[in-house]
Amino acid sequence: MTLHQFLFDQLYEHGVRQIFGIPGDFVLNLYNALQED
Repeated sequence: MTLHQFLFDQLYEHGVRQIFGIPGDFVLNLYNALQED
């Protein structure tokens, strides 16, 4: 399990269903991981 998978699982378990974007290209890997999950 990768770190981003762990974080997404924890957020989901705590009821998070929406994540709003952060401007900039430094979060593109995170967005790609969200699309894969």
